[in-house]
Amino acid sequence: MRLKDIQYFIALTEEKSFTRAAEKYHVSQPTISYAIKHLENDFKAQLIIRNQSHKRMALTQNGKIFYKHAKSALSELGKAQEEISSINGAVIHAGIPNTIASYYMAAIIPALEKAGISGNVALTEGSSHDLLNALDNGDIELAAIFSLEPLTVPYLKSETILHIPFEITVSPQHPLADRSSVRFEELANEKFILLSPKSSHYKAFRLISRKTGTYPSILYQNKNINIVNSMVENNAGIGFLADIDPLKDRGRLHHLKLENTSVPPLLLSIVQPRQKQLSAIHTLFTDIFKEIIKGSLPAAC
Repeated sequence: MRLKDIQYFIALTEEKSFTRAAEKYHVSQPTISYAIKHLENDFKAQLIIRNQSHKRMALTQNGKIFYKHAKSALSELGKAQEEISSINGAVIHAGIPNTIASYYMAAIIPALEKAGISGNVALTEGSSHDLLNALDNGDIELAAIFSLEPLTVPYLKSETILHIPFEITVSPQHPLADRSSVRFEELANEKFILLSPKSSHYKAFRLISRKTGTYPSILYQNKNINIVNSMVENNAGIGFLADIDPLKDRGRLHHLKLENTSVPPLLLSIVQPRQKQLSAIHTLFTDIFKEIIKGSLPAAC
C-alpha cells in the first residue's frame, strides 16, 4: 500500500470528482484511477462506485470505513513528519554535573547515537552551581542538577528524579574496610578527600559536620570524581560521596553506610526554564537520561 494511493483516495473522496482530485495533485485522471484499483486490490474490496462517465463517484460502505481510518492515519503521519523535521534541524544545549559525566557519559553518548539524536544534543559539564548560572544566562536550555533541597527558583521548573543517600568510601586496605556501616562521629580523626567546595557533596559534608559536632580534616578537594576516587583507593584519605557509582561492585573502593544521620539525601533533578516549550529533542533526551540513571541506581528512589 503506497502513501500516494491513500492521498489520492482521500482527495477523490473529498472532491467527489476524478477531475478535481487529479488537478489537486497535478496528475492525470488515470493516475487517480490506478491508485484506487491498487487499494481495492490490497483490501480485496470495492471502495468506490463509479458512474459511466467515470468523472464522479460515491463511496461504498467499505470505502467509508477506509476513509475514516485513512484520514486519521494521514494526520498522524503528518505529525510524525513535523517531529522528525524538528529533530533533524534542532540542537539543544543541555548540562550535566561533572560527577554524572564521569560515571555515565560512556552510556549516555551511545544511547543518544542509537536514538539518532547525538548530533542534536550539545552537552555541557560543570558543577550544579555553574549549570544553574548557565540556565539563568540562557547558555543551556536544560540541566540535571544536584541539590540538598528541592529547587524553588520561580522561573525554573524542576522534576526530582532520584533521592540518593550519602556514604563513606575507603580503600580496601583501610581498617574500616571490614565494616558495612559507620557513625560520622567515629571519623573525627580521619583525613577526607572531597569534591570541590562548589559541590552539593561538600555542602552536605559541612552540614553533617555541624549536626554531629564532628570536624575531620580535609586533605584535598577536586571537582573530578575520578581523581577523588583514585586517591581514596590509594588510601590517601577517605571519601564522602552520594551512592551514585555504577561500578561500586567491582571492589575498587569499600562503601560504608552512614548510621544515625539526619543529613538529607542528595537530590538529582531535571531543571529547565518554566516558560520554555519542550521540543521532541528535549523530551527524548530527558527520557534517555532518566532511563540510564534510574536503571543504574535501582536502590535510589
